[in-house]
Amino acid sequence: MTKKQLVAYIEEAQKKRAFDYEDQIKLMILDEAPFTIWTSDRNCIIKLWMGQCEKLYGYSKEEAVGKDFVDLFVADDEKAAARKDQIKIIDDNEIFHNLANDVAENANTLQLITYCRRIQDPLTGEYWNAEMGVVIDFLEKEKQLLQDKISESRKIKSSVDGFMEDIRHARDLFSSRKRLITEAMKECEIKATGLRKRTECKKRLAEIRARLSDVSQKLEDISVDHISSMQSSFSLEHCSELRESFFNENEKISELMDEMALDVYDISCDYDVNQNLVSEKDSLMKNLAYGVSNIRETINELLRKVEQEMEDYKKEVTPNPNTESSPYKEFLDIKEIILLQKNKLEKFADEKKTEILSASTRAELKEIQDEMQSRLKIIKEQIEVINR
Repeated sequence: MTKKQLVAYIEEAQKKRAFDYEDQIKLMILDEAPFTIWTSDRNCIIKLWMGQCEKLYGYSKEEAVGKDFVDLFVADDEKAAARKDQIKIIDDNEIFHNLANDVAENANTLQLITYCRRIQDPLTGEYWNAEMGVVIDFLEKEKQLLQDKISESRKIKSSVDGFMEDIRHARDLFSSRKRLITEAMKECEIKATGLRKRTECKKRLAEIRARLSDVSQKLEDISVDHISSMQSSFSLEHCSELRESFFNENEKISELMDEMALDVYDISCDYDVNQNLVSEKDSLMKNLAYGVSNIRETINELLRKVEQEMEDYKKEVTPNPNTESSPYKEFLDIKEIILLQKNKLEKFADEKKTEILSASTRAELKEIQDEMQSRLKIIKEQIEVINR
């Protein structure tokens, strides 16, 4: 090679783009991308056939290159427009974004979103139409997967929120029962002091106080562990497993509280049998919590159903519904009614807990129990009406 030839070669090489690191990465990405990639000349003859072309259309590279793409796979009613667009792309450098209805080798219809633009062949200098396309079915599947993930995420969040609420109520109930037992033990000491048996009474209550402290710490540990696991939960199934696990552990704690309430009752009977109400109060507190918990779960499930209906409406009808007059408003109204019933239930539960703790006779407890059963029945019936 002469010096002149060498200089010309270097100048030509400098004009060419180096096959650098970024080029390699782009090829790696394109090799795995779901796109069809092909080119054709002014006469619609396929020059290159790459990407997912063979997989989607069914034609191998050897079968496609050199063929007229319009004759090969364009739908009959789009053939004329395809040839006109080809001229506009190559002669006028127009860019097209099309929704193409192509026909695969097996006669299946392929709907693709395509991007077409002019490029220049670096070897011949000839202008080609370069097209990239992606099958709409693929996009729809991805959109559905995304919607499913969003829906799952919302359900998990709702489940986590409900679980946090469950733990708060479990802690509240434990706190009320602990307070009841503690006050009963103090009453025992006061009455034992009047009978000059305080030292004896304190010894008998010391072991119960230690157990009560241990159980209190156990509930706190269980709550913290389950909250941490729930907040990092990855599926509804996992949320359900954690919820079941917590309630199983909480039931064991409740049984320990039952035993302590009865133990305090046994001790207090030695000092004032007629006035002791600790076991009756504790039993009524448990019944209240059980009844409220069942209705609360029904309400939460109903809320989840309404929220799912709202989500489906946004997805299937419009993402921006009119909240004043459209059918979407009915969902909002129902949700508001459910939340009002939920607030009513929580307020009622708080009132009854206070009344139970302050009751001083069995007659008062009986009156509270009758009202409690009546009110819970009414609230449950109202919720069932909404559910229908």
